[in-house]
Amino acid sequence: MPTQNDTKITLGLDIPKTTSQINSDLKKVQTQLKPLNVKTNIDTSGAKKSGEKAAQDFADAAQKAVDILSKSLKQVDGGKLISPFLSELADIGKKMYTTVYEINTAMTDLYNVTDATDTRYDEFLKNAIKSAKELGQSVSGLVKQSTDWAKLGYSLDDSEKLSKVSSVYSNLNKVSNEAAVSDIAAVMKAYDIAVDDAMQIVDKYNQLGNEFSLSAKDLGADFASYASMFASGGTDINKALALLAGTSTVSQSAGDLGSALQIGQMRVQGMKDSLEALGEEADESVSSIGQMQSEILKLTNGKVNILDNGNHLRDYYDILSEVSTVMDTLSSTERSSLIETLFGKDHSKQGNAILQAFQSGEIQKAYEASANAAGTAMQEHEKWMTSLEAKTMQFGAAFQGLSDTILEDNFLKGLIDSGTDLISILDSVIDTFGAFGTLGLGAGLLAGVQNTGKRRMSVRIS
Repeated sequence: MPTQNDTKITLGLDIPKTTSQINSDLKKVQTQLKPLNVKTNIDTSGAKKSGEKAAQDFADAAQKAVDILSKSLKQVDGGKLISPFLSELADIGKKMYTTVYEINTAMTDLYNVTDATDTRYDEFLKNAIKSAKELGQSVSGLVKQSTDWAKLGYSLDDSEKLSKVSSVYSNLNKVSNEAAVSDIAAVMKAYDIAVDDAMQIVDKYNQLGNEFSLSAKDLGADFASYASMFASGGTDINKALALLAGTSTVSQSAGDLGSALQIGQMRVQGMKDSLEALGEEADESVSSIGQMQSEILKLTNGKVNILDNGNHLRDYYDILSEVSTVMDTLSSTERSSLIETLFGKDHSKQGNAILQAFQSGEIQKAYEASANAAGTAMQEHEKWMTSLEAKTMQFGAAFQGLSDTILEDNFLKGLIDSGTDLISILDSVIDTFGAFGTLGLGAGLLAGVQNTGKRRMSVRIS
């Protein structure tokens, strides 16, 4: 049974061996064992086989070598002295392997959706490591975001830029990397926003989230669902966001609010068939824009016309703003009928909240906040970068960069390729600590293979 002094070292390493290399490595293992004066019985015939089977045979042969060494190492003293060191080394090695595996997996996904040269990919990864440290984002997370942007049709260069934008949004508002990309991408597409202007979306989300009841995270998720609808109706991004954020002071249900605005805009546009397709009530008053124009004029005593002087449908925000100014001049029955005409029976409560938010000036305040939000996200992000959370993320990014550098420099892979990695390390341990003869500790060695294409060797000092 393992004791409290047990130490396990796990190295996850690629072994891209050819059969000739495997055969050569096995011979080297036998050579390393000779000084220990033990009899070896390592089968090298498997090394003549190809592909995955050859790698499996190599691991099996390594197992036999380790079993032989375990008997010899029972003569070694000093295990208790080196156990803490080996334990710490094992933990670092495991974290490095996991880290680089995550980066390599993320990069592989990026390769699959982009087309660039090896030099460009190397440059991309170096930039990602640098940006991750600067932004307080993980390297693998930044690469994954770039991949998500690339999947949406953006070039590698643009995806690299946009991943920084979505990272800022993710950091400030505790939004997942996937959600950060989708919340921004939907708005960019709806309003045809250029890559270099994408940060303005984060600015608006962040500023409104700070000043109004609806958080930036909820605002982003809600607006992503309705941005296309607002844009198609001619409502600009600041007005659309103001309708959602400003009304949040009256209504805390963002989903219901967005739905009420969607249905309301469809009713004003006379989209009877579309409303019916959604299961919404749609009487003759919403059969056309002309019908809606007549109905609203009648219910407001001729004060609100949804068409401009050129008989074009006015901006939805402007229509609701004007309606809110005449509400107090109407009887309670007239107000109810007007709200029901504008939003439908099922959305009357939310419709009334929207008009109240106009009357209180909250929507207008939200519009000003959105329109003047430029640069606010990065300003807040700079402050966030001084936090303990950000410093921790920076440390993690730096560790990822270091891990990738070490493995890409073949520091660990070279150990396996040399064919003497484990044996040489243990020889060094014996040479260094063999003089300590009072502790009387034995050593057990284990080797294993996982079905992942990776070879793992484990050492337990007990």
